Amino acid sequence: MNPRDDGAPPFHIRTDLRPGDLGRIVALHGTAYEALDGFGLRFEAYVTSTVAEYVLDNDARGRIWLADRDERLAGCAAIAELWDGPRTLIRMEKPLYPTPGYP
Repeated sequence: MNPRDDGAPPFHIRTDLRPGDLGRIVALHGTAYEALDGFGLRFEAYVTSTVAEYVLDNDARGRIWLADRDERLAGCAAIAELWDGPRTLIRMEKPLYPTPGYP
């Protein structure tokens, strides 16, 4: 839900992975971080391997949160259960959609 009344469509938070989500997570990170120094294709490849590890090597144990807006992925976060304890694997903080007051 969007607590502000700024006219922007509300976010919908879900915790289920659907077909196509993994690619959208990688694309979201690549687009959001491309302008930052050192976050080019190598970073996108790292995110790709991290997402694959979450699903293939970890059987998606843990929790993922996906924020959709207008039926498009706008952000995500994931915590995986690993043998040595929970670990944050994926975090997307800066939305691709302009948000008033967001830096």
